[in-house]
Amino acid sequence: SAFISYRVASEKFHAALLYEVLNNTITPAGHRVIVYLDVKRLVKGQDWEQGFCLGLLNSLVAMPLLSRGMLEPLAELTGGADDREDNV
Repeated sequence: SAFISYRVASEKFHAALLYEVLNNTITPAGHRVIVYLDVKRLVKGQDWEQGFCLGLLNSLVAMPLLSRGMLEPLAELTGGADDREDNV
């Protein structure tokens, strides 16, 4: 299976498109591809961090989506106590 990691503010559309293209496809070896995308796999009311961890641990491939929209906010972080928390 594959885990898509993305920033909602800038990669939401691309993550959904990638999910639709890859999920349930068949590899050349005949294996069905299962894609983990949070909006498709997280169960409402359950701990989202645990859901992310299980999705990642059960995946063979992690696909981080990177873009300028994702990287620019990270460039502003200084490593100090005043930095806002970022889950990337």
